[in-house]
Amino acid sequence: MSSDQGAGAPVPSNPGEIDALRDAAAAGGQDGGQKLWRGLLGLAQWYIVDRANENEEPQPHGTVNGNQRMLAIFTDEARAQSHIVEHKVAETPGGKPVVRAITPENTIRMAYALTSQGLTGLNFNPGPKGFAVPLGFAIPVWADIKGIDIQAAARQFGADEFEVMAVHAMASRNPESLKKLLRHAWRLPYWYMLDNPQNPNSPLTAKVQENRVALMLFTSEMQAARAGIATKVAKPDGKVDLIRVGIPEGIKVMREAQAQGITLAIFNVASAGLPLDFSNLAWMATRQD
Repeated sequence: MSSDQGAGAPVPSNPGEIDALRDAAAAGGQDGGQKLWRGLLGLAQWYIVDRANENEEPQPHGTVNGNQRMLAIFTDEARAQSHIVEHKVAETPGGKPVVRAITPENTIRMAYALTSQGLTGLNFNPGPKGFAVPLGFAIPVWADIKGIDIQAAARQFGADEFEVMAVHAMASRNPESLKKLLRHAWRLPYWYMLDNPQNPNSPLTAKVQENRVALMLFTSEMQAARAGIATKVAKPDGKVDLIRVGIPEGIKVMREAQAQGITLAIFNVASAGLPLDFSNLAWMATRQD
């Protein structure tokens, strides 16, 4: 096993403790989720299955959850080794996949570096005791533990600030956090949409809860590319056709969609997925607080 820690690194918590926290979080309640994340981030190291040859950049093993690409993370070495055997993780030309121990901070940083390849989340201990979460969930807790601003923590990890703020706003259900998030969106120079391959030069939509149709909006090219991979509209080389609009034009697109019976937009559907009901269009158009 390889590690990015020194020989004197502290031993991680008993794996059963993480299982107990996971079960408590699954039973419901925001407090349970916070305790689970604190337990995960309190571990000295996480474990990944690396398929790279020696001296190459890591090629961490991942999983697919629905249409979401996830980085597989294990909270102890034994689970990672068992996963290799049970799921027959393929060998590389240079040898067998290996288990690597990496600090939580470096694992999160690695995960964000992989978002350009369509990675959207973390899948802890894939299997019966596993749980998958959007990537941005880790950073608000990290910021709280470290006593730093969420946006500063996002920058520290090279994360998408809007995504991290969206996760925090939706988890806290704080109206002021949601307003702050929308104000942030309105300060961006552009929004992005995916070009509809069935109807060129028109934005792609998606069916969401209760069969409502939503306009898909993105706050960065990276977010749009991730959605393009997830919705399978990306080209074989991974590139997507984008429509880039300024904010006033984006409002106009929303009104046109509303006239066609669409009542909802979703920002960054492949990550935090912030829903925006068109009943708020008047407020949005005037950027009122």
